[in-house]
Amino acid sequence: MDTLYLAILPLIFSEFVLTQFGEQYLILVSVIVNMITLLIAIYTGIVDCLQPMVCQYHAERALKSVKKTMELGIKSTIAVTLVLIAISFIFAEILPGLFGVKPEEKLYSEAVFAIRIFMPFTVFLGVTLMISNYYIYIERLNLGAVIKTLLLLILPSVGILTGLLGLQFLWVGVGMSFIVSLILNWLITRNKFGLLLIDKKELVRQFMFDTQNSSENLPTLITELKNFSANIGLNDERKTLLLSYVEKIFGFYAEHKNIFQMEVSVIPAANSTTLIVRENGNTENPLNSLGRFFYDVSEKSYLISGDENKLVVVF
Repeated sequence: MDTLYLAILPLIFSEFVLTQFGEQYLILVSVIVNMITLLIAIYTGIVDCLQPMVCQYHAERALKSVKKTMELGIKSTIAVTLVLIAISFIFAEILPGLFGVKPEEKLYSEAVFAIRIFMPFTVFLGVTLMISNYYIYIERLNLGAVIKTLLLLILPSVGILTGLLGLQFLWVGVGMSFIVSLILNWLITRNKFGLLLIDKKELVRQFMFDTQNSSENLPTLITELKNFSANIGLNDERKTLLLSYVEKIFGFYAEHKNIFQMEVSVIPAANSTTLIVRENGNTENPLNSLGRFFYDVSEKSYLISGDENKLVVVF
């Protein structure tokens, strides 16, 4: 859809500018469309990095991990965009030349002005594009398609009509379409648990803790787990099992000399509790040593994926 809309949108841009302003102004369309294409390539790169994690967390219903990953992605997108905006403002006098506008042409100053007007709006383009891709990753395909169509085709096409007031208004109108896309996204999802479609009641009943495998970090982890268990009303039997399993697993990892990151997640359900421990250390299968300790659990598995190993215990 990204590729399709990026092929259609320049045609709509070009037809409007050709009709309203004349053939010589088509070069400005080329400049802005190339900027949009560059930005979407960067945003797609960021969201593609997040896809494996989001899909995995979504399959596990690990909502805190989904939320953490998407917040990181959105913050990264905003940060990258702000850097690109700063660069575009600093080098605005040079950028039109990169897209074929010659400095001596009268349109050069118009191209510089268009870049400086348009670029600040791209923050909203990046965030909304990331969220629309996120919907597709969590299997909300129709919603993702609707938001993407509004963002990359329908609303920019409507925004172009502000060009009837003048060329400068054209870029403002297209930029404003990105803001309107994000607002509509929020309006569509506000009664469905918000932009990330995460049930807050279910979210607070899950636990996630990032730490390292150093033994001095265990007391803090256990304290956090006790507070969590008390807050959600976990029964004494499950609470005791959960704390003992975490202590055993953490103790196994703490024996390794190498320091690595760990993510401990707890996902309670009506009749079971799922404990997931992710780590990026070069370790052996903990079940080879601790297998007997988990003799009465309903599920236990250890998956190695190179950059992230995962131990799952369901009891």
